[in-house]
Amino acid sequence: MLVEPVEAIVDRIDYIVSLGETVMSPLSVTEHAVRGVLDRLRNRTVHEPTN
Repeated sequence: MLVEPVEAIVDRIDYIVSLGETVMSPLSVTEHAVRGVLDRLRNRTVHEPTN
């Protein structure tokens, strides 16, 4: 039947997607942390009182 090859393709695609998510997850966390630090630095310079 045609179902088994299609299931194999779907399983392979699912595996590739999960690999991509595994690789991207730490990068996303790192990017989020860096953006948070940059936002804090940017906000600190904006809100400093000028004397």
